[in-house]
Amino acid sequence: ADFSSKGPTLDGRMSPLIVAPGKYLLSAGAIPTRTGECDEGVPSAGGGKGGLKSMAGTSMATPLVSANAALVGQYFRDGYYPTGRRDTDDALKPTAALIKAVLLNGAQVDMRGVDNGRGDITPVKPYDNIMGFGRLSLINSVYLEGWTNVQAQVWDDEIVQDTKSKEYTVKIDRSKGCQFKDLSVTLVWVEEGSTVGCAKCVLNDLDLTVTTPSGDVKYPNGRSSKDDTNNAERVVVGGVTDQANYTIVVKASNLEKSFQKYSLVATACFGGVKNQLDTSDDAFKTDESDKDRRNRIITIVCSTVGGLLVVCCCCFWFKKRRERQSDEQYEAAEEGGEEEGAPKDIGVAEGEEAVEAPKDAMENKDE
Repeated sequence: ADFSSKGPTLDGRMSPLIVAPGKYLLSAGAIPTRTGECDEGVPSAGGGKGGLKSMAGTSMATPLVSANAALVGQYFRDGYYPTGRRDTDDALKPTAALIKAVLLNGAQVDMRGVDNGRGDITPVKPYDNIMGFGRLSLINSVYLEGWTNVQAQVWDDEIVQDTKSKEYTVKIDRSKGCQFKDLSVTLVWVEEGSTVGCAKCVLNDLDLTVTTPSGDVKYPNGRSSKDDTNNAERVVVGGVTDQANYTIVVKASNLEKSFQKYSLVATACFGGVKNQLDTSDDAFKTDESDKDRRNRIITIVCSTVGGLLVVCCCCFWFKKRRERQSDEQYEAAEEGGEEEGAPKDIGVAEGEEAVEAPKDAMENKDE
């Protein structure tokens, strides 16, 4: 939501790490003493009706993330990894670090921005302190045969010794129809508690890099060098080559103890089938709220300009009308003056000439 807290943390770590919808979600406003409490229908945004409420904030986004974390845990415990089909022989108990790594690894950054509460949108970018790793998306986090975009490889509860490193190799394989274009790798470790008010709270620093077939080294969290601040790191390599190998390295750069445990997740096309799920109605791809906002702005501007034009035209018309009336009155006054001061004609019979009055008579009349 627009009023939710933003990062960074006091010691400079990225926060939040992941985002989920949290603006006016439908939730429970339980009235346990009433039968049919939800029969009144869906409430308006921010309102309540019967046993239902529309609410906003992290109180709505956090349950969404928590529910998806629970699903990821069940995914591993029920044996869906790695085949994408349930097999109890493949069941495993994931650590908290692995569940967190899975969620962060599949988070999407295809967001135009976030509502800032003023009818406008605040732009965001990956690994900032507004959306972090991005928008939660399980369809890009785990493999369910025919239902998700990626396949996954995970290494849970791994151990690396201080100053040492561990290397992993993954091979891109689109032979069975998988169409995903990228490779995403995420490293997460649980940091032991530091002192209150610490200026640098991550005491056991691990570093993640991915090396491409051409030898290009990719660093995490959108950086051009290692990250020694966060205890969650992700590298995304776009447009990976089919049948090519990519090398993942986890290095213990500076530990307070002799070793550190961690979890590592990689997603890409690893020999799975393509997603058969119809995502044409994906709200995050078809959302036109920003377009609607632009249309409203255009409508308001056009209406304002149109109204001003109408007022200007009316003023111009009234001005011209008054000028025309003034001219007509002036012409009428001039014509009336000429008629009042002009000599009157003396009637003369047809065939006779007008006779001018004698000058003496005129002078005597004046006297």
